[in-house]
Amino acid sequence: MAVCGESAAIEPGVGENEHLEAVLAALHAIRARRLDDEITYLHPLVSGALGNAGIGHRHEVKLGPRSRVDFLTDAGVAVEVKKSRPRRADLMRQLEKYAAHDAISAIVLVLERSVPLPESIGGKPVRSVSLNMLWGPAV
Repeated sequence: MAVCGESAAIEPGVGENEHLEAVLAALHAIRARRLDDEITYLHPLVSGALGNAGIGHRHEVKLGPRSRVDFLTDAGVAVEVKKSRPRRADLMRQLEKYAAHDAISAIVLVLERSVPLPESIGGKPVRSVSLNMLWGPAV
């Protein structure tokens, strides 16, 4: 587990929006089967997708007391993984905690089933990747 300190610098020549788009593109490449366990199955897929795209990241990063994000890219994009469809009120509280940290430049939520989210929280962009949208039609 990593501990978060100062905000990491964005790679030279890559802006915040471009980095966020690169993270989204990497995560959209994931082809996951139906989820049984988010930690042992999905976390390695997310880490592998980020790594394959050349996106530096850390796993299980402690942002503060009772605040730990699943992944944090070197440029400050928080990636949170959720199995199934979390309760929106609980999810919003969690994302608001993440957005309050200076080290976070954007938030990406990877979930099995989509949840309506605002475009930003605390002035930081919020995006989601719904895995069931990536599964394609059932045969």
